[in-house]
Amino acid sequence: MNRNSKHIRMLRRLTALMLAAAFLWAAALPAFAEGTEAAQSDIIYINSTADLLSFAQRCAVDSWSKGKTVVLQEDLSLEGEAWEPIPSFSGRFQGNSHEIRDLELDGSYSPAGLFAVLEKDAVIESLSVQGWVAPGGEKGTVGGIVGEGTESALSDSSLTVTDCRALVDILEADQFAGAISGGQTGDFSGNLFVSDTLRGIDRLSKAGQAEPTDYASLIALDGAPKRFQKIMITFKDGDHVLGRVQLDYGDSLDESGYPELPAKEGCAARWDVTELNDVHLDTVVEAVYTDYITALSSTNERDDGRAVFFVKGQFGDRDSMTAAMQDTPSDMSRAVECWTVSIPDDGLESHTVRYLPLEADRKYKVYAKQDGRWKVLDTETIGSYLAFTVDGNEAELAVVPAGGMAIWIILGAAAAAAVLAGVIIIRRKKRKNKNKPDADPMETEISTPAGE
Repeated sequence: MNRNSKHIRMLRRLTALMLAAAFLWAAALPAFAEGTEAAQSDIIYINSTADLLSFAQRCAVDSWSKGKTVVLQEDLSLEGEAWEPIPSFSGRFQGNSHEIRDLELDGSYSPAGLFAVLEKDAVIESLSVQGWVAPGGEKGTVGGIVGEGTESALSDSSLTVTDCRALVDILEADQFAGAISGGQTGDFSGNLFVSDTLRGIDRLSKAGQAEPTDYASLIALDGAPKRFQKIMITFKDGDHVLGRVQLDYGDSLDESGYPELPAKEGCAARWDVTELNDVHLDTVVEAVYTDYITALSSTNERDDGRAVFFVKGQFGDRDSMTAAMQDTPSDMSRAVECWTVSIPDDGLESHTVRYLPLEADRKYKVYAKQDGRWKVLDTETIGSYLAFTVDGNEAELAVVPAGGMAIWIILGAAAAAAVLAGVIIIRRKKRKNKNKPDADPMETEISTPAGE
């Protein structure tokens, strides 16, 4: 009985100990989980442009990024995004040799860059950036990756930027500019950039810190971003992509290599950039549509300020007609004016042109040279102007006083006929004299009276 009682008491004690241990373990689990969650929240993974934009917005609070590690896991494009600089960053940004491309920054920011300000102890490593920065406003300190950094006078600590790559243009900067960083504050090492005009850090290139290199050497490096190896030209109509063309660094492209512009009723279409030369960066070319301009005037004017020519058609906002006065040709000597008129190509086969004559009280005929010959055009009087139709986009015109052409033709024909008649008479006389036999000397003597 006593032995059983001992066993029961032993079991009770063991049960109590197990319950106490279980209770202590259960009490410790929340603290452990909280610590694990906190540790995980200090690591931020960026896998998309949306992730990057969200991260940038959170950095508006200076202290938010302190102690955090940001890991870029994909190449990202900012194409079409209204990017604002990451305001303030205090943590570690691991680029993992990935790139952030299509950076387009043109708001009023200073400092300006992918990161506006790096606080002390901030680290940026192995990040590649491609794009352009053209801030407005003060635009005092401008960098491709970092605008400027801060440092602590108490701890003698500062930011660190290492093994980064930049393929950027800085289009606006009043004071301090650099492909890597606009300001000099910080520790820089192993950073490379490609530019014909920029320096690496605050208008200086420093060996081992921020060095220039050529494009071929940059893309040959291990871990060089794949997109750095090609320049992408994107053609867009608003949000709709019309086509893409890949170029090598430094190539050029004109409109002959552009995709066809879709037509829109009642509108003239054009590209906002008609030629790309020595291309260094990804570029977006936008389609521009404007309402048709139905008439263009020449810049040539009469003394009263009225245009000499008008042309009707379907023209764009950048189109213009030109009219150049020419010397009077020999086969149109009666002309009072001769012009060469050039009309923008609007797809029409013919155009109505209006011409303002020299003198309002005289009548004129308008001739156009077609296939090497002058042809009189049918004209209609509209106010002070003579209206007529020309084929194509180029016309060589001559203006002759009415009736002057007929007289000239008659006089010319008469003169030519007279010259031809004279030539014929002379030839006939020569032929007659040649065929006539020589006279007999004896007959000459007999026919001559004696004594004469």
